Amino acid sequence: MYAQFPLEQMCSQRAQPFQLAFARNAVQLLGEQPDCELLPTGKGLLILGETEDALSRPVGILKSAYGDGLSVGAMTIRYRNGPYVEEPHMGLRVTCPVSYSEAVRSNLDARGARLLSTQTERSNAIVRASAPLAALLGYSVFLAALTEGRGKVEMWFSHYARVPPQPPGGAAA
Repeated sequence: MYAQFPLEQMCSQRAQPFQLAFARNAVQLLGEQPDCELLPTGKGLLILGETEDALSRPVGILKSAYGDGLSVGAMTIRYRNGPYVEEPHMGLRVTCPVSYSEAVRSNLDARGARLLSTQTERSNAIVRASAPLAALLGYSVFLAALTEGRGKVEMWFSHYARVPPQPPGGAAA
C-alpha cells in the first residue's frame, strides 16, 4: 500500500503519555505533505517517505514546534517480506561538473549502482543510475563533499528487488 515510501521514521513527544493524541495533533500541524505519508499510531507519528529529504521536512517542522520534547527515532528502510526479502531500489540523476563525473561514476559503482547512462551538456555531466536504497543513505551529503558543493542529486523510488543471498560464511564473493 505504501510501497512508494521506502523509508520511515517514528516521532513521539517525550512528555505525552498518550502518543496517539500527539500523533493526531502532529498530523494537523503538518498538514498535507507532498512526498510523505503521516500515520498516527499508539507509539507516535510514523512518517513514511520516498527519500531522506522527504522525511527531513516534516521532522524539521516538528522539531521547531516541540523542541527538545520531540523524540525522533532512527530513519529505517522498509524491506518487503514474502517468499524472499526484497529491498527498495532508487533511480537517481546526478548532475555535476564534467571534471567530477568519473569520481561520481566510480563511487556509484562501488555502492552497487547500475549505471544507466552518462551524458555531457556544456560543462556538466549527467549520470543516471539505479541502486539499492541502503547503499544511497547519506549520498547527497557525500556528493556535496565529493564535488565541492557543485553536484546535485535527484532521487526517486524505482522498484523493489530481491535481496541477493549472502555467500556462505558471510564473506564477500
